[in-house]
Amino acid sequence: MNDKEKYPLLIGRSMIGNRRLHNTAEAADFICMSAEYGDTTITDVNGITVLTTYGMYIDKAVDTEYRDELLKALKPKQEELVGAENCLINGGEKEYAQNLDRRAEEYLKTEAYKNDFAEIRGIYKRTQENKSDEEIKQMVIGRFKTQCIKEDNTKRHQKIKAMG
Repeated sequence: MNDKEKYPLLIGRSMIGNRRLHNTAEAADFICMSAEYGDTTITDVNGITVLTTYGMYIDKAVDTEYRDELLKALKPKQEELVGAENCLINGGEKEYAQNLDRRAEEYLKTEAYKNDFAEIRGIYKRTQENKSDEEIKQMVIGRFKTQCIKEDNTKRHQKIKAMG
């Protein structure tokens, strides 16, 4: 039985809102989009939890078959988001991680950081979920670093294509 037969419709619930999920590809997209704001819960249409995440990683899954199918769609998206950083750090290029930290420190001094912080704080206030300023700061920094990694990856891929 495939995931569409077992779960023709699931509901993704996160800080960015609720979304109807018709297949594992949509669920993987929703998890990754929601990850920079916190965790995700995926329920069936009756509100019964099928799966929870910690950021973009699966935390608990009631249905291991569904989890395994979801992982096929989720892993490539996870690798796309964090693969560059892990690859560089594990490859011994710690200077990239240090440079990323320096960029984040500079970002903390900008108006963009203040605006992003206010946006995230506003999301949590609207949902009445309590998060400390330090927790919000770490979320905003994480989102900034993820964006930097994506941009660096894009530049790297463009250079490789230009050489080929």
